[in-house]
Amino acid sequence: FFPFCKTDSGLDHYRCQLKTASWQYFPEKQEMIFTISANRFLRGMVRLIVGACVQTAQGQMQLADIKNAMDQQTMLRKSLSAPPQGLFLTKVDYSF
Repeated sequence: FFPFCKTDSGLDHYRCQLKTASWQYFPEKQEMIFTISANRFLRGMVRLIVGACVQTAQGQMQLADIKNAMDQQTMLRKSLSAPPQGLFLTKVDYSF
């Protein structure tokens, strides 16, 4: 998950086991909820994944760009980090 990690994180590796990632839309509230679970998260990872989803939905990025960055383990060009407001850690489970 190197493409979804802030630079200069000083990590030995960027491997993560992503278990789930999904969006739910609630039109009555005009609200979208992104849920993600993994065995670990890299610095800035969730904010960068959400940003890539937003950019893809707005036509500013193609799925092929994300696939290429993941395959080659390179940074995404013009990546967007979603603002932290509205992001909540709701559960920590060590049974992964």
